[in-house]
Amino acid sequence: MTPTKRAFRPMIPGIGGELAELMGRKRLQEVPLTSIHIAPGHNPRGRLNSQVFSDEALADLAESIKEKGVLQPIWLRQDGERHILIAGERRFRAAGLAGLQFIPALLFGEMSGAQALELAIIENAQREELSLVEQTFAGFQMMEHLTGMDQAEVVSYLHRVRKGRQADTFGLSALLRVTYGSDVSVWSQQRSKILALTDLERQAVESGKMPAKSLYPLQKLKDAEARKKLFMQALEGGWSHQQVKATVDALSHQHIQKKADLTKVLNRALPQLKALDGAKALRAQELLAELTTLLDENTA
Repeated sequence: MTPTKRAFRPMIPGIGGELAELMGRKRLQEVPLTSIHIAPGHNPRGRLNSQVFSDEALADLAESIKEKGVLQPIWLRQDGERHILIAGERRFRAAGLAGLQFIPALLFGEMSGAQALELAIIENAQREELSLVEQTFAGFQMMEHLTGMDQAEVVSYLHRVRKGRQADTFGLSALLRVTYGSDVSVWSQQRSKILALTDLERQAVESGKMPAKSLYPLQKLKDAEARKKLFMQALEGGWSHQQVKATVDALSHQHIQKKADLTKVLNRALPQLKALDGAKALRAQELLAELTTLLDENTA
């Protein structure tokens, strides 16, 4: 079930008032595209997928803009004579492809880069058309910004809060409920797994070819090639979550069994090494040296 969207309410004391004031000063205006500047790495969609802004990816949106215009204003902040994009990069780029010279924009005046980032996260969180993957990355970016932690630290924090080992000092539980209609348990146990999907797996989820849940078991596979091979089989076969999980469990069991069998062989063979001499003893030493090197590389 898709969570009900609600208005975002900043939860960090001292930030909410500033943003509320900035939001109150915004004004709608037609702005020349040539006056708009994009700060590198600002957009969470670009961090997730660099191809999202390609001409091919924007073709349908550009065609829609030709027919209907830009229906939702982009967000800008003032920087001297320039306008710095806060949110709406796809609309801005598509408007250029559509041949527009001006675009409707909400102008928020001058602000810091940190305030601009928080406004971008707010606008991103409020949009209905975000995919599950995009929403997840935007949500974690929001939590990283509000807490000052990196992605891995945020995930660890959410796990500790869920288990009752950490007080929710940043109020992320309330923030997630208000913004996305889901709680810490969902984000620590399910959404965090979306972060660990490969590019191919994310594309399958975003295109609707496979649900994210069906791909979670693949994360148990440490061998990247084995994971990719099994993913392709699951994608082509339309496997369910249970089919993927059962196959991964079977492969893991086989791997453990092979390791156990190898241990038995070595335990039987090692006591017999002292019976070797001459060339056979030298060859045995060479093989043991190779085995030691393999083990060292595996644990490095």
